[in-house]
Amino acid sequence: MNARIGTMIGAVLCLNMALPAMVVQSHCEDKDQSIRTESGVFNEDYLFLGHELNFSGEAEDLVFLGKQLNFDGKTKLGLIAICEKLAYSGTSGNGIIAGGMDMIINGAINGTSYVGCKSLTLTDSATVNGNLFVGCGRLAIDGRLNGDIYAGSGEITINNEIRGNVIAYGGRLVIGKQGKIVGNLTYGTKEKLTPEEQSRVTGSVTVDTRHAGGDKDAADFSKALKTIGKIICFALFVSCTIIGLLILFIPAFGKLETNRSDATFWNTALWGLIPMLMYPAVIVLCVALIIPIPLAVMLVLACVPLFFLANIIGTMLAGRYLVTKLNWRVQKRHYHFLIGSAVALVLSWIPIVNCLTFILLTALGWGVYVSFLFKKDLTVVPPVAASAAQE
Repeated sequence: MNARIGTMIGAVLCLNMALPAMVVQSHCEDKDQSIRTESGVFNEDYLFLGHELNFSGEAEDLVFLGKQLNFDGKTKLGLIAICEKLAYSGTSGNGIIAGGMDMIINGAINGTSYVGCKSLTLTDSATVNGNLFVGCGRLAIDGRLNGDIYAGSGEITINNEIRGNVIAYGGRLVIGKQGKIVGNLTYGTKEKLTPEEQSRVTGSVTVDTRHAGGDKDAADFSKALKTIGKIICFALFVSCTIIGLLILFIPAFGKLETNRSDATFWNTALWGLIPMLMYPAVIVLCVALIIPIPLAVMLVLACVPLFFLANIIGTMLAGRYLVTKLNWRVQKRHYHFLIGSAVALVLSWIPIVNCLTFILLTALGWGVYVSFLFKKDLTVVPPVAASAAQE
C-alpha cells in the first residue's frame, strides 16, 4: 500500500512541478527614485522591476514594471510595459502590450499591439506595421499605420495615412487634412463626420448609431458576455473530454471495463464520498497545526489532478452504468466515457442537479482510489448469488 501511495504522490508532484523555465534578466532597485540605463545585448528575456529604465540595448522580450520606460532599443519579439509613462523610440519585432497613463510612440512596431492608457500619441516619425487595439481617453495618430485599428476613445484624431480598416467608438472622431483612411471606416461617435472628412476615406463609411456618443447598450453587452462565457465553458468541456479519452488509453484503466452490479456502483460512490469530503478538512487541519504545512502544500498541489482524474473515472463508470441499464452492446471504456460526458453536459444546465452530478462522478472516482490503494473489494454480491455460491 505504501508503494502505491508513494507512486501516486510522485506522479502528481511531477505533473505540477514540471513547468517550463524562462531565463530573464531581473533588476530590482531598493530606492524608489533609482534610474537604470541599459545598453547591453541579451539573447534572452529582460525583466525590470523598479522606478525608471533607459533601455537602448537588445533583448528577446522586454518586460517592464515601473514608473517610466524610455525605450530606444530593439526587441526581437515583443514589449510588455505596465508604467505611468512610456516613451517609445525603438523597434519591436512582435508588437507591444502596454498599460499606463501617457504613452508616446516615435519608433517602429511590427505586429499586433494592445494598448490601454489615458493618452496615446503616434508621432509623425512612428510606423506601425500591424493591427492596433487601443482603449484610451485621447488618441492622436500622426504617424503611419499599416494595418487595421480598433479604437475606443473619448477623442480620436487622425493626421496621417492608415492603410487598413478603422473601427472607432468614442465621443469624437476627427480626420485632419493630412489624414487618410485607405480602407473601410465604421464609427460611432456623438458628432458625425463632415462630408469633407468622409471624402478622405477611400472605402465605405458606416455609422453605428447604437453606440453613438459613447452610449452602451447594457443588454447587448450582458448578452455578449454570456455568449463568450458559454463558448469558453464549451471549449473547456471539449478539452477535458479529449484529455480524458487520452488518459483512458492507459492499459491500467482496462480493469474498469468489468461488469458491476447496481449495488457495487452505489457502494463505490459511497466509499469514495468519505475521502472526497475529508480531503479539504485534512488540508485545513494541516494548516492549523502549522507543523505539517509542507504536507498541506503538497495536498493543495495534488488537488486539481486528483479530482480531475477522479471525475474522468467516475464519468466512465456512470456511462457504463447507463449502458447496462439500457441494454446497449457497448464494451469499450472510451464509448462509456463519451456517453457519460454527454449526459453530464445535459445535466450541467439544471441548477442543483449539476452540483449533485459532479459530486456523484467525483465520488465514484475516489471510490476507485480507495479500492486501488487499500486493496478493498467494493463488489457487492446479490443475496441470490451469495446463497447459490454457498450451496
